[in-house]
This record gives sequence, structure tokens and C-alpha cells, in this order.
Amino acid sequence: MGKSRCGDPFGMTVRVEKLVEYQKCVFPRDAITEDVAGKLYAQFKNQIDIEPPSFLNGHSWSLTQRGGSAIYRSKKDFHIYLAPKIPINNLFGMLEYAYRLDFKTLEGIKGAETICELYERLALILAKRVLNRIRKGIYRTYLAEANELPYVRGKIDVAEQVRHALRPSLPCLYEDHTANIEDNQILVWTLTEY
Repeated sequence: MGKSRCGDPFGMTVRVEKLVEYQKCVFPRDAITEDVAGKLYAQFKNQIDIEPPSFLNGHSWSLTQRGGSAIYRSKKDFHIYLAPKIPINNLFGMLEYAYRLDFKTLEGIKGAETICELYERLALILAKRVLNRIRKGIYRTYLAEANELPYVRGKIDVAEQVRHALRPSLPCLYEDHTANIEDNQILVWTLTEY
């Protein structure tokens, strides 16, 4: 069991309890509520063995992680991190080897030792790269548009004009130079979600 504190995106400090695979962790009776224990069991019943407080275990909660990696976030300031038996920084070496990736360009991500550090470094990399992209200019492209306009823009859709000759507006076919494209939408979604 390892206790650490890391920053929450909302500015609060949260207590993170680390459960390492196959190591029994003991928590005082008041550290985990019945509600949190129930949610832990419901969400991680295949990953965590939970022993409720009794006279057999000194009236303490006993949790043993059986494998995997995950984070449980309670609504308060108490989170549980299911840590893999391998350190996080070894994970990147395995991914590089297995998928022929190169993490050298990700400014110091291999040095992360906790999940909080990993998230902070990934967020920092994202922020730096988005700022760099904005400095260089965001991607723009031309999208084909077809609208009825009171003036000529691009070229007139003659076939549509002949079908509806009495309309006061003109059916126009034109291209609009826009930054509202999928690449930029992904960036906006990534920065606004959470």
C-alpha cells in the first residue's frame, strides 16, 4: 500500500491509495465506507479481493489486487490506483519493442513513476503541442457548399435554377475556406472534455 497525493483537475488535492498486484493492503475501518466498498466490489470484483472488517482481521478492511491496472475515483477525495506489478516506466519500453514505437520525442514521459505523474506529463505534452500548432496556424481546408443566396457566390447551379426559376434567391455552388475540420474538432474535443 502506498499513499500519495496528486493534483485533481478541479484544484483539489486527492488521496490516492496504491494497490500493487498480489500484495494485501490493510486499511483502517473508517478509511473505507460501506458505500465505497460496494462500488469497488461492483466495479472491480474480478480484480480485487475485499475482506470487510471483522475480529479475524483486526476490524480493518483488507484489499488484495489480483491483476490489472485501473483507477477508482470516489466522489470525495479518496481514489484507489490498481498498480501493475511492473513499473509504469517499463511499460513504455515494452510498448516500444512490441509496436516499434518511439517515445523519445515525448519529453520525459518515460520518467513517470506514478499514474498521476504520467497523466500530468501527457497533459503537458498535449498542451505544448496544441500551442505549437496554434503558433504555426491551425489547419484549414476548402469544403464544398451548396446554398440558396440572394447574390452570386462561386457558380450558379443551373439545373436547380431551371427547376425553381421563380425563386428570388440563386442556388450557388461554392467552396468555403474553413478551420472547422475534423483535425481541429478532435483538438477542441480533447481540450474541453473531462
